[in-house]
Amino acid sequence: MKTNKTKSELELTISIPLKEGNKPAVRNYKAYAMDVIGSFSLLLASALKHRMEACQNKLLTHINSIFFNDGCQVMWYNDKQEVDYFNVPSYEEMKKCYTALKVGRYVEVVDSPVWIDQLLKALLNDEIPMKHDNTNRKFKYSELVSVLCQLHTMPIHFKEDEQF
Repeated sequence: MKTNKTKSELELTISIPLKEGNKPAVRNYKAYAMDVIGSFSLLLASALKHRMEACQNKLLTHINSIFFNDGCQVMWYNDKQEVDYFNVPSYEEMKKCYTALKVGRYVEVVDSPVWIDQLLKALLNDEIPMKHDNTNRKFKYSELVSVLCQLHTMPIHFKEDEQF
């Protein structure tokens, strides 16, 4: 008996008609992003702090294994004899982002692609237990992830009049 495996594909096309007339109230995307980030600022600051501590601890643990340091990139062999590294500028940017989150300067967070990348890495860090509880929150955790991903994939500064 012979079995043929086939790959199936599904393509879905939807046509949504454009509608003219009274525009509903729309939010400015940058203001929306700042609002979402502000709503999760404590969680983001905590995740970033944990990431900074983890990076720093990893560096200190392997300080005797460092084989390269140009003041920007520090490299060493980890316990598995694989190359690992600490990027000084990235660490400095994490500290700046942490401070901005703590004092409510969310516009700086939204405007910094480097900070957005660091926040995504901090949220994705497997070593940090994250609470995705939406209780008593203005926005859902999934909205935070969407906003950060959109800011990450569109490394342009949103204009004040950009609507969505």
